[in-house]
Amino acid sequence: MKWTYNVNRGLTYSDDSTITLTFGLSRAIVRKMLLYKSDANNGRFDNEDSYEKLFDIPGHWIRLSFEKELLFAIEVLEGIVDFDGVTIETRGNLKNTLDLLISKGHIFEEADYSYINRLDNIDLGDSEKHGGVDNLIYWVLVSKNFDYLT
Repeated sequence: MKWTYNVNRGLTYSDDSTITLTFGLSRAIVRKMLLYKSDANNGRFDNEDSYEKLFDIPGHWIRLSFEKELLFAIEVLEGIVDFDGVTIETRGNLKNTLDLLISKGHIFEEADYSYINRLDNIDLGDSEKHGGVDNLIYWVLVSKNFDYLT
């Protein structure tokens, strides 16, 4: 599943532009759009919804976080995100992806578990920092802001 990141606004599903997850969208609208099923889409916390095999497509997984029932953050755990002409793929090469984004002028800072771009509010999870395979993208997180990340 391929998404396009609209900086500081959210994600648009590349195969169907009517599916746009915009920060601030109500949880009820998001759930209707993504065909929420209470037995399958519960997140880790009360303020999260998790969509593994989104639209019954294996290998496509997003987790959504809500603040006061409004969409606040979108985490792509399996899938592809296009950002400024760069294809970011979970399980893709982290170093090469960062190098491409940095060559386009994007600034990333190394954090405990990821690389954060606070201007564009995009965060790339580092698999190795989570005890996984070296040099792989573990997640792509986009958010309304990253004030909560250190």
